[in-house]
Amino acid sequence: MRTRTGLALVALAMALALPSVAQVAQPFADVPADHWAARAVAEVAAAGIMEGRPTGLFDGRAPMTRYEVAMALARMLARVERMIGGQPVNGGTPATGGATLEQIRQMILTDPAVQARLRGAQGEPGAPGRDGAAATVDQLRDVILNNPDVQTALRGPQGAQGQPGAKGDPGPKGDPGLTPAQVAALTKLLNEFGPEIAAIRGDIRTLADRVGAVEVAVTKIPPLRASINGGLRAGTLGTALEFGADAGVAADNLAIFNSANVDQSLDKDVIKGGRFLVSLFDLNLDGALSDGFAAHATLRAITPVTLSPAPFGAGAVVPNDPTAGYYPLAGTPAPPLAGINTYADSVQLWDWYATLSAGILGKDVSLTAGRHANALAQGLLVDNSRQPLLGVSADTGFGNVLVGANFSMMDRASNPLTNSSAAVQDNVAYAYAGFDVFNVNVIATYMHSGFAAQRGWSVAGDGRLFGIHAFGEYATLTRTITGADPGSPFDNGWVVGADLLNNWRGFSLTARYGEIEPGFTPVLSALYPYAAVNAYDINWIDRPLFLDPNNVTKGWELDMKLALSKSWLLSARVYDGDHEAVGAAAVDADMVWVLSAKKQIANGVAFSLLYSQREVNNRATNTAFTDDLTVTRAALEFVL
Repeated sequence: MRTRTGLALVALAMALALPSVAQVAQPFADVPADHWAARAVAEVAAAGIMEGRPTGLFDGRAPMTRYEVAMALARMLARVERMIGGQPVNGGTPATGGATLEQIRQMILTDPAVQARLRGAQGEPGAPGRDGAAATVDQLRDVILNNPDVQTALRGPQGAQGQPGAKGDPGPKGDPGLTPAQVAALTKLLNEFGPEIAAIRGDIRTLADRVGAVEVAVTKIPPLRASINGGLRAGTLGTALEFGADAGVAADNLAIFNSANVDQSLDKDVIKGGRFLVSLFDLNLDGALSDGFAAHATLRAITPVTLSPAPFGAGAVVPNDPTAGYYPLAGTPAPPLAGINTYADSVQLWDWYATLSAGILGKDVSLTAGRHANALAQGLLVDNSRQPLLGVSADTGFGNVLVGANFSMMDRASNPLTNSSAAVQDNVAYAYAGFDVFNVNVIATYMHSGFAAQRGWSVAGDGRLFGIHAFGEYATLTRTITGADPGSPFDNGWVVGADLLNNWRGFSLTARYGEIEPGFTPVLSALYPYAAVNAYDINWIDRPLFLDPNNVTKGWELDMKLALSKSWLLSARVYDGDHEAVGAAAVDADMVWVLSAKKQIANGVAFSLLYSQREVNNRATNTAFTDDLTVTRAALEFVL
């Protein structure tokens, strides 16, 4: 049976192979070029009908299993289907398996058009022959007397016709079809191997569908990406220096930082020490495990370089802790002051989280879990973008309404309101809803649990007013850290602003005004930025919001930018106002102004120069000191 089957397969394969190719390269090393079946083997291999062994050999004497015969027949059926459908026989179109075996059998046996295609196409006609010689008298006489067509033509206007020329050369051989004997052999093989062929063709279709689905899914998965960003700041001398006198003995220093109404954020800047170089490096990793599932992690390193351990001489004490002293500038250093580790050099896994986007109950839902940051509106109530927390966030939408919630944990966080190193363990929970009202984006936030027992809510808007982009937020606390009602009017804050000019001839101007009551102290907000403890930043220069419970509680800000070219940007920022503490009268705040120039020197690399000045006031006497506080720095920022 295997011998008869093999002979039938060879006959069919030779009929369906590649006759249009003059010479076919022999792909198998064990089939010599002078072998009687070398051409047939090469042609059926080139047609994809039969394959060799994994070793690269044809192994022509090995018997064929039923599955091998069925696979070869399935491939030949694909070729027959292409011939029946009018597709190029030697094309690269894969078999679709669209026709059943019975349909193919009936078409071969009963359809004249299919039979004509299987017989092969007619070869191209040869070139026309040369014109024959002129007819003789005898030839003309013979044609006239014996040819009825000539006799008919003589009755009309048509003249005599000469003899036809010699037959031209034959055209190239056309694609052969199947002989009746081969059609009978194919039909018999289809009857015998029908179940195996159907199974193989079905398996191929299923596998192709699965492979196609996987390929589509893989194309949607973004590759793992790694980037490094950060910067070097030189000449950042810190807020302890440049008082116009020796920082170690300046009376102004002691008067400011030992005042009963000390500016605690300024104090935190001083604790960072006098620095002439600070570096920050972030190694970011972003990738996706599947479509809709992504992950992120950032490793952060901050290193300040300083020549002095602290900016004060002996006798200066830590605010709110008169028993702890700063390092003296000379002599044997004293024990580290309380909470100094908060400001020390650090290498840490800054944030890490995974985000899953999926359809749940017919809605697109985004879930984020891990140590991540969130910020809403202007950040008056919720903004921990500079202090990521470990937690879970969920966001979804209903029509044009967006809703979301967050639950996070603060593990062993120090109390920024008292500058105490006492650790607390805390939970944070809030929810929000955003929607459009007359083309204004409105977002309402409810904070169920903030720092300690804090609770509150806020409403914010962002849109266009008389053609100008305007924004604002109003927030209030209904419960303080201790769980008590802060009482009106000490429980709320608000800020409004507008982009007065937006890239008008390269110039942009943004103005803001805001007020925060003495009892409005949401810790996880932009009012207490990470700049207060980050060794890389200076609080009164790099904080994200001009309002500050330690300096400006009622005031204004102007932020200006001028693009001189695609690579040069000039910036200026100034803010001022009043400061009001709980139970105290309002005093003048320290006015701050900053000038900077930034140059894009390469793709992802920028250099900047900054000069800033703060007009320091003595809160105890509400009088300005003789010398202002200044900072000059050069910075190199990069993204790789």
